[in-house]
Amino acid sequence: DVNGSFNATSVNVTNDITASAGNLVVQNGAGIYSIKSTIQTSASVVAFRIANTNGVQAARATFVAETETYKVAKIYEVVKAGDADPVAFKVVDTGPSAEEDFSVSFSNDGGDLLCTVTNGSANESLTLVTTIFVGGSNTSQTVSNS
Repeated sequence: DVNGSFNATSVNVTNDITASAGNLVVQNGAGIYSIKSTIQTSASVVAFRIANTNGVQAARATFVAETETYKVAKIYEVVKAGDADPVAFKVVDTGPSAEEDFSVSFSNDGGDLLCTVTNGSANESLTLVTTIFVGGSNTSQTVSNS
Protein backbone atom coordinates (compact mmCIF):
# COMPACT_ATOMS: atom_id res chain seq x y z
CA ASP A 1 0.00 0.00 0.00
CA VAL A 2 1.19 3.48 -0.87
CA ASN A 3 -0.43 6.58 0.57
CA GLY A 4 0.95 9.27 -1.71
CA SER A 5 3.13 9.13 -4.80
CA PHE A 6 6.19 7.10 -5.70
CA ASN A 7 8.71 6.89 -8.55
CA ALA A 8 9.90 3.65 -10.07
CA THR A 9 11.89 2.64 -13.13
CA SER A 10 9.73 -0.46 -13.49
CA VAL A 11 6.47 -1.73 -12.02
CA ASN A 12 5.24 -5.32 -12.38
CA VAL A 13 1.47 -5.62 -11.90
CA THR A 14 0.34 -9.16 -11.16
CA ASN A 15 -3.35 -8.42 -10.61
CA ASP A 16 -5.89 -6.12 -12.24
CA ILE A 17 -5.69 -2.46 -11.35
CA THR A 18 -9.01 -1.00 -10.27
CA ALA A 19 -9.22 2.75 -10.61
CA SER A 20 -11.90 5.24 -9.77
CA ALA A 21 -11.90 8.62 -11.49
CA GLY A 22 -8.34 9.82 -11.92
CA ASN A 23 -6.53 7.32 -9.70
CA LEU A 24 -3.93 6.01 -12.13
CA VAL A 25 -1.47 8.28 -13.95
CA VAL A 26 1.51 6.80 -15.82
CA GLN A 27 4.20 8.97 -17.40
CA ASN A 28 7.15 8.00 -19.56
CA GLY A 29 10.23 10.10 -20.28
CA ALA A 30 8.99 11.24 -23.71
CA GLY A 31 6.17 13.45 -22.40
CA ILE A 32 3.49 10.79 -22.81
CA TYR A 33 0.97 10.41 -20.01
CA SER A 34 -1.70 7.76 -19.59
CA ILE A 35 -4.61 8.09 -17.17
CA LYS A 36 -7.19 5.40 -16.42
CA SER A 37 -10.47 6.39 -14.84
CA THR A 38 -14.09 5.37 -14.44
CA ILE A 39 -16.89 7.81 -15.24
CA GLN A 40 -20.28 7.08 -13.73
CA THR A 41 -23.53 7.43 -15.69
CA SER A 42 -24.36 10.98 -16.81
CA ALA A 43 -21.33 12.34 -14.94
CA SER A 44 -18.50 14.72 -15.84
CA VAL A 45 -14.91 14.40 -14.58
CA VAL A 46 -11.62 16.18 -15.12
CA ALA A 47 -9.72 13.93 -17.52
CA PHE A 48 -6.47 15.88 -17.19
CA ARG A 49 -4.91 19.26 -16.46
CA ILE A 50 -1.72 20.64 -18.00
CA ALA A 51 -0.23 23.25 -15.70
CA ASN A 52 0.66 26.61 -17.20
CA THR A 53 4.39 26.30 -16.50
CA ASN A 54 5.28 28.20 -19.68
CA GLY A 55 3.56 30.36 -22.27
CA VAL A 56 2.52 27.72 -24.83
CA GLN A 57 0.96 24.30 -24.36
CA ALA A 58 0.38 21.79 -27.15
CA ALA A 59 -1.01 18.29 -26.75
CA ARG A 60 -2.49 15.38 -28.66
CA ALA A 61 -5.03 13.53 -26.53
CA THR A 62 -6.43 10.08 -27.30
CA PHE A 63 -9.53 8.91 -25.43
CA VAL A 64 -10.61 5.25 -25.49
CA ALA A 65 -13.86 4.51 -23.65
CA GLU A 66 -15.42 1.14 -23.02
CA THR A 67 -18.67 -0.02 -21.46
CA GLU A 68 -20.48 -3.35 -21.42
CA THR A 69 -22.06 -2.61 -24.82
CA TYR A 70 -19.74 -0.30 -26.80
CA LYS A 71 -16.22 1.01 -27.40
CA VAL A 72 -15.45 4.53 -28.61
CA ALA A 73 -12.19 6.27 -29.51
CA LYS A 74 -11.57 10.00 -30.03
CA ILE A 75 -8.41 11.95 -30.77
CA TYR A 76 -7.97 15.70 -30.28
CA GLU A 77 -5.15 18.11 -30.95
CA VAL A 78 -5.20 21.14 -28.68
CA VAL A 79 -3.07 24.27 -28.33
CA LYS A 80 -3.18 26.92 -25.62
CA ALA A 81 -1.09 30.09 -25.43
CA GLY A 82 -0.72 31.93 -22.13
CA ASP A 83 -4.05 32.83 -20.54
CA ALA A 84 -6.02 32.47 -23.79
CA ASP A 85 -8.74 29.88 -24.23
CA PRO A 86 -7.52 26.65 -25.84
CA VAL A 87 -8.13 25.81 -29.48
CA ALA A 88 -9.01 22.15 -30.05
CA PHE A 89 -9.45 20.16 -33.24
CA LYS A 90 -11.13 16.75 -33.25
CA VAL A 91 -9.09 14.42 -35.48
CA VAL A 92 -10.97 11.12 -34.98
CA ASP A 93 -14.35 10.15 -33.49
CA THR A 94 -15.59 6.57 -33.74
CA GLY A 95 -18.60 7.33 -31.55
CA PRO A 96 -21.79 5.28 -31.97
CA SER A 97 -25.02 7.10 -31.10
CA ALA A 98 -25.44 10.15 -28.87
CA GLU A 99 -26.89 8.14 -26.00
CA GLU A 100 -23.93 5.74 -26.02
CA ASP A 101 -21.16 8.25 -26.27
CA PHE A 102 -19.03 10.66 -24.30
CA SER A 103 -18.07 14.27 -24.93
CA VAL A 104 -14.77 16.05 -24.44
CA SER A 105 -14.26 19.73 -23.70
CA PHE A 106 -11.18 21.89 -23.16
CA SER A 107 -11.08 25.11 -21.14
CA ASN A 108 -8.78 27.67 -19.59
CA ASP A 109 -8.65 27.24 -15.80
CA GLY A 110 -6.45 29.86 -14.19
CA GLY A 111 -4.00 29.59 -17.10
CA ASP A 112 -3.97 25.79 -17.02
CA LEU A 113 -5.35 23.68 -19.85
CA LEU A 114 -8.26 21.72 -18.39
CA CYS A 115 -9.91 18.77 -20.14
CA THR A 116 -13.32 17.51 -18.98
CA VAL A 117 -15.05 14.32 -20.17
CA THR A 118 -18.80 13.74 -19.80
CA ASN A 119 -20.39 10.29 -19.98
CA GLY A 120 -23.52 10.68 -22.13
CA SER A 121 -25.04 7.37 -21.03
CA ALA A 122 -27.72 7.35 -18.36
CA ASN A 123 -27.41 3.55 -18.09
CA GLU A 124 -23.73 2.58 -18.08
CA SER A 125 -20.57 3.82 -16.44
CA LEU A 126 -17.53 3.79 -18.70
CA THR A 127 -13.88 2.98 -18.32
CA LEU A 128 -11.75 5.66 -19.92
CA VAL A 129 -8.09 5.49 -20.85
CA THR A 130 -6.68 8.88 -21.79
CA THR A 131 -3.25 9.13 -23.38
CA ILE A 132 -1.72 12.59 -23.72
CA PHE A 133 1.37 13.46 -25.74
CA VAL A 134 2.60 16.86 -24.59
CA GLY A 135 4.96 18.69 -26.93
CA GLY A 136 5.83 22.00 -28.44
CA SER A 137 7.99 23.35 -25.65
CA ASN A 138 11.49 22.89 -24.31
CA THR A 139 10.13 23.45 -20.79
CA SER A 140 8.80 20.41 -18.98
CA GLN A 141 5.04 20.28 -18.48
CA THR A 142 3.10 19.09 -15.46
CA VAL A 143 0.14 16.87 -16.30
CA SER A 144 -2.24 15.77 -13.55
CA ASN A 145 -5.62 14.09 -13.24
CA SER A 146 -7.38 16.81 -11.25
